[in-house]
Amino acid sequence: MVGGLKHLPSARSRATVLVPWWTDKPHDWDTMMPGVVFFTGLGALGTFVRWRKKQQAMQAIPTMPAWIPPKNLANETFSLDVKSEG
Repeated sequence: MVGGLKHLPSARSRATVLVPWWTDKPHDWDTMMPGVVFFTGLGALGTFVRWRKKQQAMQAIPTMPAWIPPKNLANETFSLDVKSEG
């Protein structure tokens, strides 16, 4: 973000707050609360579903590769082939 604009809410949240203001009807908590509770619950449910899908996808990925034992170097034979020039 540019400068000090980090504290501003997103355009979607500002538009949601302005919807009751545009309707020019008085809104009290008794009439707005069922809608507020419904959309808040819907958002919480959607967030839970998204988190659960991500968690299931992460569980399907193996965390560590299969362990491959190292070679037994005690039984190996080494040869140093040195070619001399001349």
